[in-house]
Amino acid sequence: MIVGTKEFSGKGAREEAAKALTYAVLTWRDDFTLQQRASFRGFQILSRGKRLTGLAFDGETLPELSIRGAGLYSAIRHQLLGHPDDS
Repeated sequence: MIVGTKEFSGKGAREEAAKALTYAVLTWRDDFTLQQRASFRGFQILSRGKRLTGLAFDGETLPELSIRGAGLYSAIRHQLLGHPDDS
C-alpha cells in the first residue's frame, strides 16, 4: 500500500499503513474536495471532508471514504453503530 508518497511492505506493513491512512484522512477532514490519499493493488483510496450533518463526535464528522477502480464506490456502507437493516 502507498499512503501519500510512502510505500508500506513487509512485516507490520498492514498495521503501519492503516495508521498512516487514518492520519492522512483525518488530517484532511476539512478539505471538501475528493482527493486521493492512498493506493492499493491498482485501486485509489480517496477521501473528502463532510460538513457537520452526519455522524458526529464532539462536534466533528467522519470524512467520506471512497475506493476507485473501474468505478467509484463508497467505502462506508453502514453507519458506525449498525445499519438499519441489521436485525
